[in-house]
Amino acid sequence: MAEFASPPPLPQEDNKDKHAAPHQTDCHHASRPSPPPPRRVNHTYRDFSRFEPAVVSSNRKLVSNFPSKLHMIVSNPEYAHVISWMPHGRAWKILSKDLLVSDVIPQYFGQTKYESF
Repeated sequence: MAEFASPPPLPQEDNKDKHAAPHQTDCHHASRPSPPPPRRVNHTYRDFSRFEPAVVSSNRKLVSNFPSKLHMIVSNPEYAHVISWMPHGRAWKILSKDLLVSDVIPQYFGQTKYESF
């Protein structure tokens, strides 16, 4: 294991003005710039579970990836007896695995295996 040399000690200066206020004393680390304030990211949760899809949708084009398709399925009232949002709106639950595989998955995906869903 490599040993690192400790930095040389800071030179000691005579404190010529012994009556100076504490914030006016000579201090080597006081001249260093202060670090920038930490970046803040807004992590505010927005619950859109009670909004109609037209209110929530944006001008972005429709994407046909798995999360988009799943959101369309879970938000469709026709499938509320098969798959639905949990009351808090942050998760979903499959209520009928058999109906999901036989009626819903074939309409949105090219396969009909539950395991692949």
